[in-house]
Amino acid sequence: METVDVIVQPAIEPQVIDSNLTLTWNNAELAKYLEEKLEKYNGLVVTEDNLKEMKSVLKEIVSIRTKLTRFGTDKKRELKIPYNTFTAELEQVLAVVSRVENSIANQINEFEQQEMLKRRDTVIAMINDKVQALGIRDEYKIRIVPNHKWWENKTAKMSDVALAIDEMVKGVLEQQQNDDDLKCMQAEKVEMIKMKIDLFNQNYALDTPIQYEEIKHRVDNVPFGELDSVIAAEFEKRLEIELKAKAPQEPVERVVEQDAVLEVTPVVEETATVTYVVKNINSRQRKAITDTLIRLGVEWSEI
Repeated sequence: METVDVIVQPAIEPQVIDSNLTLTWNNAELAKYLEEKLEKYNGLVVTEDNLKEMKSVLKEIVSIRTKLTRFGTDKKRELKIPYNTFTAELEQVLAVVSRVENSIANQINEFEQQEMLKRRDTVIAMINDKVQALGIRDEYKIRIVPNHKWWENKTAKMSDVALAIDEMVKGVLEQQQNDDDLKCMQAEKVEMIKMKIDLFNQNYALDTPIQYEEIKHRVDNVPFGELDSVIAAEFEKRLEIELKAKAPQEPVERVVEQDAVLEVTPVVEETATVTYVVKNINSRQRKAITDTLIRLGVEWSEI
């Protein structure tokens, strides 16, 4: 490994060899002289009688102030010459240092940037491995948002990062499992509803059997214990419509009488023994079938 000598302090320190920056002028003498000369103008009051003379006085005073201002501007310009010269010379010396400094600083920044990208890739790989191992699907993987401090912070411990990733991934996995369970329960409920509708169709023998899609909006969100009553209500409405469609077009009074007679008609229907073989059902489906048969008053037995 190549070693580099570190320069702690330069062997030659910057120092002023010759300085002539002090400007000495007769400011005190001039101030005293002006105070004496201008004293006579203190307390003067401008009147109509002395207006012309006062304008002359003001002109004289302004000329003194203008002369002093011009003198100050000239001397400031002269003082800037050594300042500007020193500034330019300093910049030249700093440029020698900056050329080396910038080269090393840029390389260090580039190196640290590459190291940060490596840490980021490591973090992403850790997440991907966890996701694949736990079987998290892509639509749930996007919910895993890594903390950029995990790779931007050089002092971050990968062991701590791994624990944080585990916690985050487990949370997303739990969301996926909960959603899957909910979808499974909803699918099982739909199958149960369809089975109930099939049983009702067999019992009611409608001219136009009711399909699940027709009453989906009415039954999907109904509690399981209320399904039979809701489905039965739909079949009763369909039966009523079909019976009215079959009835002769007579006055309302006659229709009511016929309805009363028609309601008794199912009682005298012929009965028959029918055997159904239901395969691959779970305990809940079995109970639902049993409850439906009991509610319909059908004699039945399990083989």
